[in-house]
Amino acid sequence: MPAERALREANAGAVDGDGARVEMNEDVLAQYPNPVKVDVPIAAVNLAAFAMTAESPVSEWSSFSGRNYLVAYPRGSKLWR
Repeated sequence: MPAERALREANAGAVDGDGARVEMNEDVLAQYPNPVKVDVPIAAVNLAAFAMTAESPVSEWSSFSGRNYLVAYPRGSKLWR
């Protein structure tokens, strides 16, 4: 099930839970108040950035700030807005 749909279904009580959810920020928690976090990690994920050329001006996450980059990410992800 796509990530956003899984979150909507869990919030509506249509499913018992979502087993692969990352920590959500306050804006997302406000939109989906019903799921209860079970504070037991089941996996760890490292995020990485890849550039088209070695000369890319991106050297750390803050390099993305204020720039007009096209960034791909999994559809339905709710990390930041």
